[in-house]
Amino acid sequence: MPRDNAAFAGILAWQEVTVQKESSGLSNIRRHFMKKALVIIGIVLGVLIVLFVAMALMGTIGLQEIKDYELPSIDLSRIPDGTYDGKCTISRWAMNVKVIVKDHKITGAELVKSEFAPSEGQSAIYGSVGQRIVEKQSVQIDAVSGASATTKAFAIAVADALQKAVK
Repeated sequence: MPRDNAAFAGILAWQEVTVQKESSGLSNIRRHFMKKALVIIGIVLGVLIVLFVAMALMGTIGLQEIKDYELPSIDLSRIPDGTYDGKCTISRWAMNVKVIVKDHKITGAELVKSEFAPSEGQSAIYGSVGQRIVEKQSVQIDAVSGASATTKAFAIAVADALQKAVK
């Protein structure tokens, strides 16, 4: 009987070693996949950071040019009645506008085309800027809060149209 117990103990020890080997093998497999997963996550995060930085830089291209642009003073008494097209070609604010002049007064200024399709909010801004230009009868207007570059780009395009119309 003692022999049987010894044999039984030997079998148990062998099974325990086998289980440990299998579990350590599984641990190695898990570690391998975890390392790969971490590498993939790191690469994805790196790409996202690069894209974020690139988008942030793209958003500032042309901004200084818009800020530094000097809007001209335009004598409306020299502009005949008509509809005039103007444009701003500065970076992401590139746009075409239509300006209507009647009796030497600006009666309308509206966006015809924008480099980027305007959202509802941007369309409202363009409408507001056009209305301010009509009310003030000048391109020298106060900027729409939060949209100073867009306001100035629209005013630049209107000034372009009016300068083309001057006799």
